[in-house]
Amino acid sequence: MSKEKRKITFEQIIQPGDGWAGIVKKGQYVRFIDVEGQQVGDLCFFNADNIKECFSAGITRTRQFVGKPGAPYRLVNRITEGDVMYSSAYRPMATITADTPIIKGIHELDLHMCNKQLYEHLGYPNREGCWEITSRVVAKYGIAPEQIPDPFNIFMNIKRDEKKGTFTIIRPISRPGDFIEFRLEMDCIVAIPICPMDIGAPTNGDKPTPIKVEVYEARP
Repeated sequence: MSKEKRKITFEQIIQPGDGWAGIVKKGQYVRFIDVEGQQVGDLCFFNADNIKECFSAGITRTRQFVGKPGAPYRLVNRITEGDVMYSSAYRPMATITADTPIIKGIHELDLHMCNKQLYEHLGYPNREGCWEITSRVVAKYGIAPEQIPDPFNIFMNIKRDEKKGTFTIIRPISRPGDFIEFRLEMDCIVAIPICPMDIGAPTNGDKPTPIKVEVYEARP
């Protein structure tokens, strides 16, 4: 559906080191725009009617169904337009409707959020990571820190070494204005911290920058 057939209901630019959480209704669209390029956000979904049901990276990787019942399903490391975000109860939460980086699907489904423990290990104590930021922005919905799932890291770029069994974080490919967009398949609390990582790896192109959140509803 084109943007011309939609009505924008919310928009906000979120600065690195901060985050956003809000309720997006079934049938609405949420878009995350990489304002300056090469910026990561650790996206999570929670069922707005049952916060125990949340996004599952593992189910999302292994349950991309194609075609009618009985047809093969896909086991994937990358997801992009047309793919579905699944919940911990095996239910569709959102469908990716747009993914504009020049190579689609360069997002990350394997790694956990950065947090204080990681920064302490790197020699930077008392520094918030995405886990602490997410904990803060979802608290108003009664979601406890230990309920936060492993995220869908939008725009994050990693290299896999299958022989060594390791991951390496490399520079994102997203350009200024690139975005990823979702159509909600259930009412969800959507949460995203804007990753503050600027040490140890080029997670955010060495300089964290903002992400803009936009929510749309379809016009009649």
